Amino acid sequence: MHEIEVITFNNYKIGLYILPIYSSKIVFMYYRDYEGYKRCLDYCSDIGLEVEDLKDNSWYICYGWMVKTEKNFHIVCLNLSGEGYFNYLNNTISHENYHLVQSISKHHGLSFTSKNDNEHIAYLIGYLSQELTKFVR
Repeated sequence: MHEIEVITFNNYKIGLYILPIYSSKIVFMYYRDYEGYKRCLDYCSDIGLEVEDLKDNSWYICYGWMVKTEKNFHIVCLNLSGEGYFNYLNNTISHENYHLVQSISKHHGLSFTSKNDNEHIAYLIGYLSQELTKFVR
């Protein structure tokens, strides 16, 4: 992916990327504590996402979440605030990546069909899983 910016602190990391071929704007984020979570929400707000609902503690304790802004940013946020979250990190990356691929597919009119192997979707799943895993590590 083409990196636009990466912001890294001890308690959070945010990366803005452009996805090749589709030119989608992708934001990967993770946080390690509540202060880091608030910084991630500030970034979301800066790029046009209404974050009031996300300030609820039930969002903070999620393993991860994926949203799309009205300005067509696809955002994946992961919670790395404790050992329990690390134990399910691969599962969470896969789960949120699925939602990310759905969002990108919907945005660009890509369809899933039973008439072929959906190689375009398989490519996105593999590529984005690899990129999100690299971002976290």
